[in-house]
Amino acid sequence: MLGHTIGRAALVVGALALLLALALGVARGSGVTPTNTWMNLYSSHSTFAGAPIPTGAYVAVYDPQMTQCGEFTVTIAGKYGIMPCYGDDPTTGGDDEGPLSGERLSFTINGAAVTPQPVARNGTPVPAGTPVTWSSGDRWQVNLILPPRPPVTITLLTNQLRLDWSFAGAEITTYEIWRSTTPYFAPGDPDAERRKAVPSAGPLNWAETGGLGDPTVNYTYRVRSLNVLSQTVGMSQAVGEFEFTLVH
Repeated sequence: MLGHTIGRAALVVGALALLLALALGVARGSGVTPTNTWMNLYSSHSTFAGAPIPTGAYVAVYDPQMTQCGEFTVTIAGKYGIMPCYGDDPTTGGDDEGPLSGERLSFTINGAAVTPQPVARNGTPVPAGTPVTWSSGDRWQVNLILPPRPPVTITLLTNQLRLDWSFAGAEITTYEIWRSTTPYFAPGDPDAERRKAVPSAGPLNWAETGGLGDPTVNYTYRVRSLNVLSQTVGMSQAVGEFEFTLVH
């Protein structure tokens, strides 16, 4: 009778722990299979091309077989988590729900592969370049970095400036051109202005004819790439035009 009581208690504790993990970050329905074993991931400073990852961005984590084991929708710019990453359930007899102990994890933001930069494991700092591996019960602080995508060049012509960029991925449907008088801005900021939306099937360039010729106003530009769900897949680096009055 005592052994039966202990077993029931362990079952209840396990169920409560699983419910807690679900409440902390996983939204079911995208292919993540919650199991009875998991680890947690979070970030304090994740970026898109030097700008904080935007609210609404979708963070996903995968095992080496590209089975998705965790997900989180960003609610505070620049951060995600706590995000449970569920491991394989040994009681099913197969390796199909998630990673095994020691397997390396990979990450995406809105479907774009990103570079993980681990900061700490279970509260202990880790060296740069440490692989992020799965182990039940671990807690990893991992910042995610998406480099400029697509890279942009800016050219000054006679009475206009021109932005050119390269192909940035088959999942992209639209490129948006944004500008701001703030040098370090992110598309969607209150002081940013969307100048144009360019279909991915069209020419990968755009010419600006307004706002030039005034040395008191200088603009910085970024190109943001969107997928079919209008999610941000990437952002370019910032490029700008600066005009000065020369006094002889």
